[in-house]
Amino acid sequence: MPDNAAAKKATIWTRGFILITLCNVFANMAMFSVNTYLTTYMTYLGVGASLAGLIGGLFYATGLLMRPVAGPMQATLNKKKLMTATYALGLIVNVCYALCPSVGLFVVFRLLHGVQLAFYGSLSFTIASASLPNEKMSSGIGIFGLEEDQVLRRVDRCILPDCIVDTVLPGHFLEALQIRLG
Repeated sequence: MPDNAAAKKATIWTRGFILITLCNVFANMAMFSVNTYLTTYMTYLGVGASLAGLIGGLFYATGLLMRPVAGPMQATLNKKKLMTATYALGLIVNVCYALCPSVGLFVVFRLLHGVQLAFYGSLSFTIASASLPNEKMSSGIGIFGLEEDQVLRRVDRCILPDCIVDTVLPGHFLEALQIRLG
C-alpha cells in the first residue's frame, strides 16, 4: 500500500502560498495605487511638479536605503509577525495619506511608506518560498512574481473604473496613464 505522503502529489497551492499571494495582491494594489495619484494630490496641496516628483521618489529612496537594515531584521525576527507589522504599517500609511492635510506630514508618511517597502519587498518572497515544496519552488516563485507584475500593470483600472478616470482626472494625467498602460 503506498504511503499517503508519497502518494500525495506536490503542489504550489498550499494554504500558506495562497494566503501570502492574496495578501500580496491587496498590498500591492494599496501600495502602488497611491503612486499613481500622488502628483495630482500634491498639486491639490499646492506643490509644484518638481517637488511632487521629489516627494514621490522618497518612497523608493527610503526603501533602498532601509534594505540593509531590513535584511538582518528579517533574518533574526519572526517573519510572520514582521510581515503582519509590515502590512499594518502599510494600512496605517495609506489611511493617513487620505487624511493628510499638509505637505510636511505627507513627507513623513511617504518616508514611512518607504520603510514598509524595504521590509515588504523581500519578506513577501521569503514567506512565499517557505510555503512552497522544494520540487515546486521555481514554478511557485515564478507565479508569485507574475502576480505582482500583473497587479502593478492593472492597478490603475482596478481601483477606478474608466468612467471615473475619464471624467474626474485632469487631461494631462489621463494622457500619462494611457501612455503607461498602453
